[in-house]
Amino acid sequence: MPVANLNAATDDFRVVIIILEASKAIGLEVNPEKMNYMIMSHDQNIVRNENIKIGDLSFEEVEKFKYLGATVTNINNTQEEIKRRINMGNACYYSVEKLLSSSLLSKNLKVRIYKTVILPVALYGCETWTLTLREEPRLRVFENKVLRKIFGAKRDEVTGEWRKLHNAELQALYSSHDVIRNIKSRRLRWAGHVARMGESRNAYRVLVGRPEGKRPLGRPRRRWEDNIKMDLREVGYDDRDWINLAQDRDRSRAYVRAAMNLREHTVLWRDNGLKHGGRSQLFYDGHQSLAVGLSAVAQADPPCPPSDRLLHVVMAGLQHEPERPQKTGASALSLPGQDALTSSGLDLEFETDVQTTAPEPALYETAYVTSHKGNCRAGAFSVDGQLIATGSVDASIKILDVDRMLAKSAPDGLDPSGDSQGHPVIRTLYDHLEEVTCLEFHPREPILVSGSRDFTIKLFDYSKTSVKKAFRTITCVCSSARPFRGGLGLGEDWHACRQNSAVATADVPVSRVGSVVREKMSVRVLFASVRIPSRSTIHDLVNKVRCTGSFLNKKCVQQRRVLTEEKLDEVGTWLEHSPRKSLRCLAQEINIFKMSAFMATKLLKLKPYRVSVVHALQPQDPDADQIRCMSFHPTGDYLVVGTSQPVIRLYDVMTAQCFVCSIPSHQHTAGITSIKYSPDAKIYASAGRDGSIKIWDGVSNRCVNTFLKAHDGAEVCSVRFSKNGKYLLSSGKDSLIKLWELSTSRCLIAYTGAGTTGKQEHKAQAVFNHTEDYVLFPDEATTSLCAWNSRNASRKQLLSLGHNGPVRLIVHSPTAPAFLTCSDDFRARFWFRRMPLH
Repeated sequence: MPVANLNAATDDFRVVIIILEASKAIGLEVNPEKMNYMIMSHDQNIVRNENIKIGDLSFEEVEKFKYLGATVTNINNTQEEIKRRINMGNACYYSVEKLLSSSLLSKNLKVRIYKTVILPVALYGCETWTLTLREEPRLRVFENKVLRKIFGAKRDEVTGEWRKLHNAELQALYSSHDVIRNIKSRRLRWAGHVARMGESRNAYRVLVGRPEGKRPLGRPRRRWEDNIKMDLREVGYDDRDWINLAQDRDRSRAYVRAAMNLREHTVLWRDNGLKHGGRSQLFYDGHQSLAVGLSAVAQADPPCPPSDRLLHVVMAGLQHEPERPQKTGASALSLPGQDALTSSGLDLEFETDVQTTAPEPALYETAYVTSHKGNCRAGAFSVDGQLIATGSVDASIKILDVDRMLAKSAPDGLDPSGDSQGHPVIRTLYDHLEEVTCLEFHPREPILVSGSRDFTIKLFDYSKTSVKKAFRTITCVCSSARPFRGGLGLGEDWHACRQNSAVATADVPVSRVGSVVREKMSVRVLFASVRIPSRSTIHDLVNKVRCTGSFLNKKCVQQRRVLTEEKLDEVGTWLEHSPRKSLRCLAQEINIFKMSAFMATKLLKLKPYRVSVVHALQPQDPDADQIRCMSFHPTGDYLVVGTSQPVIRLYDVMTAQCFVCSIPSHQHTAGITSIKYSPDAKIYASAGRDGSIKIWDGVSNRCVNTFLKAHDGAEVCSVRFSKNGKYLLSSGKDSLIKLWELSTSRCLIAYTGAGTTGKQEHKAQAVFNHTEDYVLFPDEATTSLCAWNSRNASRKQLLSLGHNGPVRLIVHSPTAPAFLTCSDDFRARFWFRRMPLH
């Protein structure tokens, strides 16, 4: 029996009476149990009759019923139909569940079963659905459930246990379009069909018709036509008159294909070289989703890295076409990045097919372990890779010889040379008062530079075997800034800032101000008949004159004064800024006796710092004004420094003069976390706690580019240039590593997969290996090393680092397959990959 949809108006019942009489005339009788009626109205409070009698027949009123297989409700809501379709899809899924989990069928056959058996049941009549943000997740959950049954579980690389596939992994395995894309494309296709029907068809009249009356109060519900406009807006059509667009079949089909994510592009690339170049070009141009889909369809192994090599090939081919005139001059081929340096290392423009020759990081082994008395936080390799330096919370610095460390762990078959048989620790330096935060080797001289939380930068000449103290100290407390004009070749946009204690060395009061140049000249005059001494000897003599008043070896006589209220306040101030300062250093700084300093701490109810004792007073910002990072200019003449303040400072290593940018708006808005010079010194990069990365001109010190929210607003932990200066590698507290192309100022590759087992709390650095074939990053939660292929971001095997605490620093050797890790378990591990013996 037919099912009726009746309006409450009286005239409409006359039609029903006519139908009943005509049916009775030909011998048909209406079954009242199978025929119902429904009233559709915005006003749900309307008076409703339970039954309507027409003659001897009684018809029941309902709120919903099925019409042509779809559920129609009295409020014209498609949510009930979507729920019913999902339930029917689930029933169909459970009926073929054994087939989907069978190991006898291939995954491609299972996907075909899903597309031909389950999906048509779930999407029947989806062309008329009005989707909202409530229904789309339900449909995606249903599809992901089926796909997880098809593709099965995956063994976790970290824990070794089986787990469910994540949504992103399912999308990479399922190369076809998802359920939402299918619905949108079908809806656009049906909308174009209805728009071309003409006024003689009821469907077209319903589409363009306008009902009489007024809408109820409140926000109007989303209509089916609103979905059509939103779908077209997603594919780039902003015109509201979409009905005129549907009259052009070719254009309409083009937008339907766009809604299906350009499905036809999967057959564009016939040649293997064009396939590879096409996918790489799509990655380079920012079409990551399309490139991933193409790679999944083509089953590319390894995945294609981003590259614009196809653009170069096309442009070169166009230049050689006979009918196309040749362009002369510099404008013939003006492509970004052509003026960059050409050197070894990572170069995605020309080396997308390079086979990696360096060993995988998972093959490295621990060659040596050194321990400190506190957390190990800093480390560095020398330029030639022969030395490493480690720094700790206990304010000590160790310099170790790489050859000696390798000799200690050499196999029995290897006979180390005589120079490699000594102890690996060749220097131990004690001159800082607090934690050593960063270390850097001079690129040309045997000088090690260290930064600390005691606001100082110290320069050590480690060529001397008995060195313990620094020959120069720079205090990063800027007292005044003035415009600088000429003299250093840094341009007029620098501001010079002279430090009160810029060249004050250890055991010299900060209040002592003097010109080092004048001291040097006086020494040269006194020793006019003698050969000119070295720079370090001159500084030692200058400091000796300052402390003792003579060149002879005399003890420094310093008057000690008793404890007063002013001195007591000064002790409290010093301990607030430097809670880890010892009593001896505290007494020297304030010019009182050591016992007086001890009494002051008792009166203030404070304790001086010891390694085994936790300080009772924690300042509001324990990192205030500490040295966070630094980087040498490739010539070694200048040192750029980042502190907890947003201002970047550049120091002349010879004169210890400080320079800052003349434009305050160019600075970061929070403390500096990492800073690095490019290999050609034309630019340098800085990262801040404000989540931004800034590129600075190395001559004018102007900020030439800024990557705002480089890691989605998370703090940026490290920045590092590639060897050719074309790319910048960054890491953030979101556990993501990104490779930026400087010529186009965009992210080319995102290395994902780290930090999946826990939130990252501490800073962690991302580094290249010595050949830039791999990207390394320590996972804080698992204390393991994550590695990726730098060109295609393919994940490599994990390496357990063996630390009992979070890894706070990783640095790779610039010349050999070796790296150094520093951890909060007081240890620094040296890792090396030995070549197999034949």
